[in-house]
Amino acid sequence: LVDWLDVFDPETGRIPHTAPIHHRFESPAWGGIVGPLAWQLYIFYGDRRALELAFPAIGANLQRLQSWVREGVLSMELAAPKFHGDWVAPGRGMDSGNSPTVRMKELFNTAYLIYLWQTYADIGRVLGEKQEVAKAEAFIASLQESFHDNFFDEESGYYHIPEQAYQAMPLWVGAVPADKRDEMHSKLIDLIEKKCDGHVGTGLPGTTFLLDYLEESDIHETIYTIMNKETYPSWGYMLAQGATTIWEQWNGYWSQIHSCFAGPASWFYTGLAGIKPDPEH
Repeated sequence: LVDWLDVFDPETGRIPHTAPIHHRFESPAWGGIVGPLAWQLYIFYGDRRALELAFPAIGANLQRLQSWVREGVLSMELAAPKFHGDWVAPGRGMDSGNSPTVRMKELFNTAYLIYLWQTYADIGRVLGEKQEVAKAEAFIASLQESFHDNFFDEESGYYHIPEQAYQAMPLWVGAVPADKRDEMHSKLIDLIEKKCDGHVGTGLPGTTFLLDYLEESDIHETIYTIMNKETYPSWGYMLAQGATTIWEQWNGYWSQIHSCFAGPASWFYTGLAGIKPDPEH
């Protein structure tokens, strides 16, 4: 956490892609790790210092990200270069020539921005920062309200494109209207179990949110199916190819020690073993 705070620029709110070494690019789900990281340290260890240290940086970074929002969308045109979304999902890797479109990145990062504001509000409540919590709640409500209108495709019945990340993200952050949640949940499960034959179809950031959403919804059987796959794309496939560390891409292209968001191990504790932190205690 201190490494990330060391590369934070208090004048601009910028947090780059990497720490402790400065990177010339930035994206919400990379530098944005400061908020979720501080929160996880707090709920697992009960130590407020992580929240107190990180809170000003999280707030400044969120103001920077929010300044890129136009008409409810985190605009790639206004954002920094190399504005990553769900990085290297199956078939959309660096070697594929089929990277996510601008619209896919905007959908993913607008949903991710809601999540970061939600995390900021959680931290603010613990620290008694009522004014900051109220500000965060206003941004959350505004972004959630406009998300469906901006990204839902009435013709296809999906959020922009029938791929897992783009349905899981709005469900996870509460951006799906209440009267459509059951329908979109069912469509997400079908994308996993039917379209992808029980395989994960997400990239580095999206994998975490997919698994977190499924676990929160008590869909452990689907997670279990994903975890036990031995064909591409899966962690079992990596093992079958002789991997001893988690790859950046599901096919092993480029970095082969790159767990980042995509490590599956937390579900072994919180899902299989049922050992979970209680944010209230």
